[in-house]
Amino acid sequence: MRFPGYSIGKGLTFERMYKLLLVTHNQKVKDAFAGVSSWTLLGFKEPRIATSPDEAVATMAKHHVDGMIISLPEQEKRRMIEIMNDHPLIPMILENDQVTVDQVTVDVESIGSILNKTRADYSNDRYSEAEMMQMCRHEYFRKLLSGKEKNKADILRNLLLLRSKMDPEVPCVLMELSVPEDGYLAGKWQDGANRLEVVMRNIFGAEKEGMRVLVSVVDEERLFLTACPMIGEKQPGSVQHMLEIVRDHAQAGIEHVREFLGMDLRIASEEIRPDLLSLADQGV
Repeated sequence: MRFPGYSIGKGLTFERMYKLLLVTHNQKVKDAFAGVSSWTLLGFKEPRIATSPDEAVATMAKHHVDGMIISLPEQEKRRMIEIMNDHPLIPMILENDQVTVDQVTVDVESIGSILNKTRADYSNDRYSEAEMMQMCRHEYFRKLLSGKEKNKADILRNLLLLRSKMDPEVPCVLMELSVPEDGYLAGKWQDGANRLEVVMRNIFGAEKEGMRVLVSVVDEERLFLTACPMIGEKQPGSVQHMLEIVRDHAQAGIEHVREFLGMDLRIASEEIRPDLLSLADQGV
């Protein structure tokens, strides 16, 4: 695993060590973290430990935190997650009190992988950390819609890790838009599906009446809108109203695409899913 380096002179670099905060008062969890043989090899400094949400807040006020792992009783866990709404770029993982050293390693590597993407300098283009986190979420939803996510627990884990505000346990709308004939992307869009998805995000991506609408281009020429209520936002009164909102939004976007891009899209299918978790190991 490679981590971002910083130049300090000709031919000299040093590796950045990320800073992790563990929030728990469970000794078994602390022991599992203490069993990690080398934090440096994982790209992290040895984690600081806070035993409560209040102590975590005090720690973050004094020290920089790049990632967080939380293992608390339900009420304290919910409070900690609410507090972290003010820190939307810090990847988080929830862990149970039976965590092993091996699972700690997996969790820390997952946080490190996200940080490497959101903090890395990939090109001369300027991306903010928030934009890179958003790109990671789009990448994950392509994976989810492609049927590559195998269980519901992984969906919950990754949405929190990526700091998504979409509520994974409430009904959501999944809509497919048809893309013109085979070969359209190759003939008219440099970089094909990736380029198309960036353009479509600017047109269809939105927050509508408490829902977030994400755009995903799957399998080269399959374009999907996923609309899901956001945690903490007032949600549409019924699933039918939710579908009507998304349908109107999609039609407005389709007209925009036709007028400004000369591309003829249409709604190919629409459905109300019981929740995002229903996409586990199914795809579309």
